[in-house]
Formats: sequence, structure tokens, C-alpha cells
Amino acid sequence: MLDILRKERGGGVLWMGTAKDEEEVREIFKKLRAASPGVYFIFDQNTRTKRAIKPEEFGKDVQL
Repeated sequence: MLDILRKERGGGVLWMGTAKDEEEVREIFKKLRAASPGVYFIFDQNTRTKRAIKPEEFGKDVQL
């Protein structure tokens, strides 16, 4: 499972949802980014690693 998190202005992190795979992350991210721009991260519950979601990873289908 992949948790989707958004970095808050004060330095905190807000949980935004969970996806089963990268494809679902793509769909959720497109909706979140349109409604609330910001810095988003994925936290992989299996590997315990996190990484930033970069809009360019998703090609032209993400509007900034």
C-alpha cells in the first residue's frame, strides 16, 4: 500500500489517502493537485520508504 501525503506550510504532513499501486497514485494525485496544489509524497508501507511525487512523472495529463 502507498500512502499519499501532502507537506503543510508549517512543516507538518497531512495524510491524503492510500493507493494500491502507482496507477492509482496517478489518478488520486491528479485530483488532489487540481483541488489543492502543493508538495506531495508517497510513503510505501512495505519498504518503509518515501519519495516526492513529481508532476513530470505523470506526463502531460497533470495540470499545474
